[in-house]
Amino acid sequence: MKSVIEAINKRGRKPFYLCDFSPPKGGNADLLLECCDLNPDMFMVAYAPGKAVRLNPIFAANWIHSKTNIPTIFTISTRDMNKNAMQGLLLGAELMGLPN
Repeated sequence: MKSVIEAINKRGRKPFYLCDFSPPKGGNADLLLECCDLNPDMFMVAYAPGKAVRLNPIFAANWIHSKTNIPTIFTISTRDMNKNAMQGLLLGAELMGLPN
Protein backbone atom coordinates (compact mmCIF):
# COMPACT_ATOMS: atom_id res chain seq x y z
CA MET A 1 0.00 0.00 0.00
CA LYS A 2 1.21 3.49 -0.81
CA SER A 3 2.12 6.00 1.84
CA VAL A 4 0.35 9.35 1.83
CA ILE A 5 3.47 11.09 0.51
CA GLU A 6 3.87 8.55 -2.31
CA ALA A 7 0.22 8.95 -3.29
CA ILE A 8 0.46 12.75 -3.32
CA ASN A 9 3.70 12.73 -5.31
CA LYS A 10 2.16 10.35 -7.87
CA ARG A 11 -0.58 12.92 -8.56
CA GLY A 12 2.00 15.54 -9.44
CA ARG A 13 0.38 18.95 -9.68
CA LYS A 14 -3.16 17.57 -9.90
CA PRO A 15 -5.48 17.96 -6.89
CA PHE A 16 -5.30 15.13 -4.36
CA TYR A 17 -8.65 13.95 -3.01
CA LEU A 18 -8.66 12.41 0.45
CA CYS A 19 -12.04 11.23 1.75
CA ASP A 20 -12.29 11.71 5.52
CA PHE A 21 -14.56 8.90 6.64
CA SER A 22 -16.24 8.49 10.04
CA PRO A 23 -16.80 4.83 10.87
CA PRO A 24 -20.38 3.83 11.67
CA LYS A 25 -21.74 3.36 15.17
CA GLY A 26 -22.57 -0.27 14.39
CA GLY A 27 -20.70 -3.30 13.12
CA ASN A 28 -23.00 -4.01 10.18
CA ALA A 29 -21.03 -4.01 6.90
CA ASP A 30 -24.03 -2.48 5.10
CA LEU A 31 -23.23 0.74 6.96
CA LEU A 32 -19.91 0.92 5.10
CA LEU A 33 -21.24 0.25 1.60
CA GLU A 34 -21.70 3.92 0.67
CA CYS A 35 -17.95 4.41 0.57
CA CYS A 36 -17.74 1.86 -2.28
CA ASP A 37 -19.44 4.38 -4.60
CA LEU A 38 -16.71 6.97 -3.99
CA ASN A 39 -13.44 7.25 -5.90
CA PRO A 40 -10.99 9.40 -3.93
CA ASP A 41 -7.23 9.09 -4.19
CA MET A 42 -7.22 7.85 -0.60
CA PHE A 43 -9.59 7.23 2.31
CA MET A 44 -8.83 8.31 5.87
CA VAL A 45 -10.85 6.66 8.64
CA ALA A 46 -11.17 8.69 11.85
CA TYR A 47 -10.89 7.39 15.40
CA ALA A 48 -14.04 7.94 17.50
CA PRO A 49 -15.13 11.29 16.05
CA GLY A 50 -17.18 13.22 18.57
CA LYS A 51 -15.87 10.89 21.30
CA ALA A 52 -18.61 8.44 20.31
CA VAL A 53 -18.31 4.66 20.33
CA ARG A 54 -17.84 3.58 16.72
CA LEU A 55 -16.40 0.73 14.69
CA ASN A 56 -12.64 0.51 15.19
CA PRO A 57 -10.97 2.58 12.44
CA ILE A 58 -8.38 -0.12 11.74
CA PHE A 59 -11.05 -2.71 10.96
CA ALA A 60 -13.07 -0.16 8.97
CA ALA A 61 -9.98 0.88 6.99
CA ASN A 62 -9.15 -2.74 6.21
CA TRP A 63 -12.74 -3.41 5.06
CA ILE A 64 -12.81 -0.29 2.87
CA HIS A 65 -9.44 -1.07 1.31
CA SER A 66 -10.39 -4.70 0.62
CA LYS A 67 -13.64 -3.66 -1.11
CA THR A 68 -12.39 -0.62 -3.06
CA ASN A 69 -8.66 -1.30 -3.54
CA ILE A 70 -8.14 2.40 -2.77
CA PRO A 71 -5.30 3.20 -0.34
CA THR A 72 -6.75 3.71 3.12
CA ILE A 73 -5.21 5.17 6.26
CA PHE A 74 -6.61 5.42 9.76
CA THR A 75 -6.16 7.54 12.85
CA ILE A 76 -5.98 6.34 16.43
CA SER A 77 -5.80 8.17 19.73
CA THR A 78 -4.03 7.34 22.96
CA ARG A 79 -6.92 8.86 24.88
CA ASP A 80 -8.65 5.52 25.52
CA MET A 81 -5.70 3.09 25.48
CA ASN A 82 -2.60 2.25 27.41
CA LYS A 83 0.74 1.48 25.75
CA ASN A 84 0.07 -2.27 25.43
CA ALA A 85 -3.36 -1.76 23.87
CA MET A 86 -1.91 0.72 21.35
CA GLN A 87 0.93 -1.63 20.41
CA GLY A 88 -1.51 -4.51 19.98
CA LEU A 89 -3.72 -2.48 17.65
CA LEU A 90 -0.76 -1.36 15.55
CA LEU A 91 0.49 -4.95 15.27
CA GLY A 92 -2.97 -6.01 14.12
CA ALA A 93 -2.99 -3.23 11.53
CA GLU A 94 0.39 -4.37 10.27
CA LEU A 95 -0.90 -7.94 9.99
CA MET A 96 -3.81 -6.66 7.85
CA GLY A 97 -1.40 -4.77 5.57
CA LEU A 98 -2.25 -1.28 6.83
CA PRO A 99 1.22 0.23 7.32
CA ASN A 100 0.11 3.44 9.00
